[in-house]
Amino acid sequence: MGCLAGFNTKPITAAICLVAVLCAAGASAHATPFLNLQETFAPTRQRIESGQGADLLFIGDSLSFKPGSYLPHLRTLMQSQYGDGGYGYQGFSLWTGAGYFGVNPIPSAWTVGLINDDSTPHRSLDGLWASANAVTPSSSLPSARYDAISQNMTLHYLAQPGGGSFQIDLPEGGTVTLDADAATPTVKEFSYTFAGADRRIILTSDGTGPVTILGADNRSGNTGIRLHRAANGGWGVDNFLDRDFTFDQQLGLIQPGVVAIWLGQNDAQYTRETYTPKLLALLDRLEAQLPDAKFLLIGSHDTGGSALPGLVQAMEDVAIERSTGFINIFELAGDRDFLVRHRFLSDGIHMSETGGAYFSNILFDLIQPALSEAGDLNFDGFVGLQDLNMVLNNWNEERVIQQLDGDLDGDNFIGISDLNILLSNWNQQVPAGSIHLGDTNGDGFVGLEDLNAILNEWNMTVPVLEPLVGDITRDGFVGLEDLSVVLGNWNAGTPPHVEALALVPEPGGIAIFCAAGLAQMNRRRRS
Repeated sequence: MGCLAGFNTKPITAAICLVAVLCAAGASAHATPFLNLQETFAPTRQRIESGQGADLLFIGDSLSFKPGSYLPHLRTLMQSQYGDGGYGYQGFSLWTGAGYFGVNPIPSAWTVGLINDDSTPHRSLDGLWASANAVTPSSSLPSARYDAISQNMTLHYLAQPGGGSFQIDLPEGGTVTLDADAATPTVKEFSYTFAGADRRIILTSDGTGPVTILGADNRSGNTGIRLHRAANGGWGVDNFLDRDFTFDQQLGLIQPGVVAIWLGQNDAQYTRETYTPKLLALLDRLEAQLPDAKFLLIGSHDTGGSALPGLVQAMEDVAIERSTGFINIFELAGDRDFLVRHRFLSDGIHMSETGGAYFSNILFDLIQPALSEAGDLNFDGFVGLQDLNMVLNNWNEERVIQQLDGDLDGDNFIGISDLNILLSNWNQQVPAGSIHLGDTNGDGFVGLEDLNAILNEWNMTVPVLEPLVGDITRDGFVGLEDLSVVLGNWNAGTPPHVEALALVPEPGGIAIFCAAGLAQMNRRRRS
């Protein structure tokens, strides 16, 4: 539309028109850190606005699984905004709420999928499953417990030729017996609503044939968002291509509206050219089971490897070819030195608790606008003067991330835990920049300077990372490209009543644009 066309209030000023022209001329000079997000999340937005629940599935590796991951933080942010629909998928393993009865942590009567592994026959969404084997009549029957997370649990189990049966003891005192025998291998479901806070079930096989438990879908019973996790440590694209039929059938049962794929750290054997067909094959497999779903490729953060930039570029190539969503965390999050310096990585690769919050904020800051009108900064369903004022009031602002050098363990607090880390490596030579080993100043030695860094910040808390208001493009800077998004979507949506009362930008704010000029278009990646 024209610069002032369609305004439903007083014309702002010709100065804004000039800046809009500058935006249009200069915006193409910079690489886009994300692609197709509005289109990717459009069906999810419709479900939310119509009062339905929405399911998002995250496919990944240890970055999505290990403690400190972005995923719990992102789940909290999204459910706080759009409603708590439940925890989502929960694999069946010692690490995800299951346990086994017997002398050993995993008795011989059970065959299980492990973390940081891909146990044959490559079952389930995340490789975390358990099979009770057939036993002799004189043996103890295989038994396990499972602690569901949400009020409504839908158990996924495998029925197959020659399968046995198993009994479920419910916390309210009842029992249910399920048959795991079927003419053809099939993933079946058992749904149950818990009456109280006790959500532990006891599963006991009858020992006559194999019984395989894959996991459960947890739902709260309320309308809202569910974030499902299909991830395991050390996994790459081939692990998901190698999954057996249970993976496909579980996808069909959960029916996520968006599938996000955050992979790459374990795929260094590939190049941009050889990774592309692997990603396309994975998308083909997912689309075959989820023809109505949308897909989001997430390029992983910089961990110093030489292969990763090419793998991230391959993700962008695929996103362009298939019109999927794409988020370039590699560019958006900063380089490895930046991430280590700010304690966002616990070991140079995996996220600290602070880092998990940082990465989740990046994702949420991109997903939330995609669930609204483009340029709708205050999320009132309309792009207008209030959104424009939010850009102007923060013009030329740049995100500054504060750090505390003494936070060695990344828990946002400087205390005994950090001191113990330092003392355990006292007078040691360590790889330069190994903050998690006590090297706070990056000189490769743990000594007095590092001790002083801790003592000078003793009992201090790392400041909470707040989003930069007005930064629509999420590049850490408020400027012409952000203004271009607002003006390019002017009057989109339904105006709220208060919009008619909004003030036009103050003269001082307009003057800021004119002084800004095109010099501010030259921005660089944070380092």
